[in-house]
Amino acid sequence: MNKLGEESGQCRKNFIIMTRMLSSLLGDIQRSTRGAQIISATSRVEASRAEGFSQSLEVIANQVDNATDNIRRRLQISDDHLTGVLNFLYREEE
Repeated sequence: MNKLGEESGQCRKNFIIMTRMLSSLLGDIQRSTRGAQIISATSRVEASRAEGFSQSLEVIANQVDNATDNIRRRLQISDDHLTGVLNFLYREEE
């Protein structure tokens, strides 16, 4: 029985470590979406300068903004779930 408890404890520790790593990776992805925001902002600037393409560039900027917002929202939801799991595990250890 003691061996089972040790293995269970080790699995729990590994799970916590992997969950923290996943949360960190989600943060990395969220930070990398800033590049998409820069592309969107650049498209808007170019749209204000380009006479014949301004509407197309504005549409592209809006699409990039919408996609980026959607990705960031889903990443935040995922990170919130992971934080909830970690909080639950920490409470159980007390």
